[in-house]
Amino acid sequence: MTMKRRPSGRRPRLQGDFPAMIKSDRLRLCLWDSDLADKAKRTALEAALHRILTPGVTRHLPETMQLGAAADAPRVWIDARRMESQVLLIRDQDSALIGLILLAPGIPMCSEDEAHIGYLLAQQSWGKGVATEALQALILWLSKHRSGRLVAGVDSENAASARVLGKLGFKPMTENTPGAAVLYSRDLG
Repeated sequence: MTMKRRPSGRRPRLQGDFPAMIKSDRLRLCLWDSDLADKAKRTALEAALHRILTPGVTRHLPETMQLGAAADAPRVWIDARRMESQVLLIRDQDSALIGLILLAPGIPMCSEDEAHIGYLLAQQSWGKGVATEALQALILWLSKHRSGRLVAGVDSENAASARVLGKLGFKPMTENTPGAAVLYSRDLG
């Protein structure tokens, strides 16, 4: 999924608080704030990001979303995401981190009542319904507690993500042009 960079330096917050955890049959979603506040958990998160954010996972993303090769790349990546998004960790039943969902309210191309949503999933979790299940659990919670619209951008070559969004009721907003991102949207509520 494509995420556009937020121009301001302030950290966005979606209106209201998220629950400590959103659960589905196989997954748990939780904001990463408590992991970032604890030194040992943050270190573990940075190590997990090295395993998850491989070139294959990030190949459809803009350069600003790539992890990079420097030793401090996970720290830099986390700090950049904190400035532009709220991030939910996707954990499996064994509490292993298998992906992330990013919510960025108020970014360019989104009106005040829209939030951009994107996700990154470890390659070993692809093709198992994890992305659909995680996004479905989040959308169900958001639909009960928020109003507005979710907007997602998908590289035109990323057919799997486009199918996930279609299953969840997202509709294309733009034409599918080779080499460009296709925008999708879905109303909440």
